[in-house]
Amino acid sequence: MIRPGLIRYCLPMCLLVLSFCSFQFNLFKVTSQVQFDTFQLDSDALILDGIVHQRLVSGSSSLGHFRRAVADTQAFLNDRAKMDRGQEERPFQPYLSQFGLQYHIFGFLYLKCHLSIQQLEAVASLLMSVIVMAYFIALRHIVPTIAALGFCLTIALSPWTVYFARNLFWVEGTWFLPCLVSLFFGNRRPTIANHIVLSALLFLATFIKFLCGYDFITTVCLAALVPLVFYYTRNSYGARMAARQLGFACMAMFLAFVCAIGFHLSFINSYASSSNDAAKVIGSAKRMDTNGNGLAVIFQIAEKRLYSRDPDKTAYNVCNNASGDGTVDPACVNVYAESLKSNDLLVVAHYFAFPHLVPWVDLISVKESNQSVLWNVLSSIRKKRFSEAFHYAGQVHGSTLFSKIMFITLNVFVARALYRRKKLSDLLWLGIAFASPISWYVIAKGYSQIHTYLCYVLWYLPYIPVAITLLLCEHFPREQTQSDFVPDE
Repeated sequence: MIRPGLIRYCLPMCLLVLSFCSFQFNLFKVTSQVQFDTFQLDSDALILDGIVHQRLVSGSSSLGHFRRAVADTQAFLNDRAKMDRGQEERPFQPYLSQFGLQYHIFGFLYLKCHLSIQQLEAVASLLMSVIVMAYFIALRHIVPTIAALGFCLTIALSPWTVYFARNLFWVEGTWFLPCLVSLFFGNRRPTIANHIVLSALLFLATFIKFLCGYDFITTVCLAALVPLVFYYTRNSYGARMAARQLGFACMAMFLAFVCAIGFHLSFINSYASSSNDAAKVIGSAKRMDTNGNGLAVIFQIAEKRLYSRDPDKTAYNVCNNASGDGTVDPACVNVYAESLKSNDLLVVAHYFAFPHLVPWVDLISVKESNQSVLWNVLSSIRKKRFSEAFHYAGQVHGSTLFSKIMFITLNVFVARALYRRKKLSDLLWLGIAFASPISWYVIAKGYSQIHTYLCYVLWYLPYIPVAITLLLCEHFPREQTQSDFVPDE
């Protein structure tokens, strides 16, 4: 029998250390070391280039990147190596798609506190590790200890979460923060005061996420509702009471989004007034409003990711702005136009072929040819090109196919567990967890089709960890005392 003191103190600290070693060093080799070292260097460069540019111009800067003759992995690695020794000033392209809170924080730590790039990455890894530990602390009071460990180890040892955890641009910990807030504070007695406290904390958590970027926001927000629905159904709250709290939570997250948009607009306008480069970017947008402010940029960002009435025109505008030199790459236009015209069901189906679900099974390779196999197969079938579909299907690597089969198997076992439990409440909160990643695949189908190498990770927000927890609870049940599910005083 596990001693209470071990669960209370030792296991959380061990989990913190294990998570940090996995996120920061890939110590357990859940993924290829080469892929771990080079994953999303272009995203990191948006932070690091912005910091270097700020130092060179001795003034305000933003997220962005220097123009590179060849923007390949080696070029990014070379620039990272030169960062501490200084770089020559080059044409700088600002990245105006978000406010960039992470840029300001890491810029301060680098320029004022003199942290190295590795130390900045350690800060991001530590944030994610603390969040994983906090999930365990919250879950151990709700589910068996082994199920709580299963939830956290699923995150700490996943190739996909390990990729993102130390990335300075993505700041993965902010994705999991709103759900953690709901898990900690959603199980309190449903009074107005507790509603306000929870809503305020949800506002703060989602506001931080939105200031760091709007990517995956529907998934993050739905994930935050999963613990709330779990608590309300298990504690047998009335529908009116549950709806009131969920309404408070949704309003808090919506208000955080509106405030983040306000900060974003203020940033764009202030940057435009102090930078000719930024003014050129804004001036090239085709949907300038009558005051000439940054709303045109934000509308164009939404169009290229979500929906556009004229996909070809939107794609042209996006690629025109992306080049920064007035030239438009036809291949770029075609990619964005096709993504906005894509079929929602095909996009979602693509993400059910989940590669690299199981750590250590294969050497992770996130090449576009591997990631787009299912999409090519489905597109060929839709066009009745069956020989072409068989050709693409033959490109699936055996170990990658194993992971895809395992994801389907996981879903089958989850469905079987739900059938055996025969509880509508389980179906409700698990259904929301399942819908969380799908919401982004559908609403941001343009983004999801282009960035397949990014969006698989959304299955961990929080569907896969929750599914693993449910299965472990089935096999390692404990006697549920009344204190497990009654609200805190």
